[in-house]
Amino acid sequence: MLAIMTATLLKYRQHHYDNLIKISKYFLPLLISNRRELRHGAIECFTVICSYFNTYKPITLSVIETNQSIKLLFSLIENLSYDAFNALRFRLQRNLLPSLTDEGNITPGLVCDSMTMNDPDAKFILLVNTPAPTPQPSTATTIAEPSSPTTSTKLPSTNNKLLQLTMPLAASTSKTTTNDVVSFSFN
Repeated sequence: MLAIMTATLLKYRQHHYDNLIKISKYFLPLLISNRRELRHGAIECFTVICSYFNTYKPITLSVIETNQSIKLLFSLIENLSYDAFNALRFRLQRNLLPSLTDEGNITPGLVCDSMTMNDPDAKFILLVNTPAPTPQPSTATTIAEPSSPTTSTKLPSTNNKLLQLTMPLAASTSKTTTNDVVSFSFN
């Protein structure tokens, strides 16, 4: 659903979406997921949502502080996690949206590599502990925090493109029917 939301907002920018804040609440837990690709996808999705609220114009600190929809979204995120709040705020200041490939894949605007690993948004994504393959009920997963400047983070080489998900809405189709209607109801 996260990838579908991101692709929809990227591909169909001109549409008006009612209840986007309400729908976004369902994606908030993904910002603090213990899986890197979900955190990365959530940050990219919220970047696109905030861009939508600012009519896809560049986002500045002033916009974050004055745009009511963005302020509401940020208050929800801050209540969830201050680290996620800071990471998204830094991510928005990059003013670089993810994009869709011709095949319908999402290419992230934030590439997590050795060049960005010390930036707050990439660090928030990369410092996630990966859970054990079969988690035990008594095992707690925590976010690793560097304890000193000498702490080093080892990066897997596959972190540079985490969001290569095929999007059914983004692919071109050759359907001849015009009755394709999708509706969502969130109560």
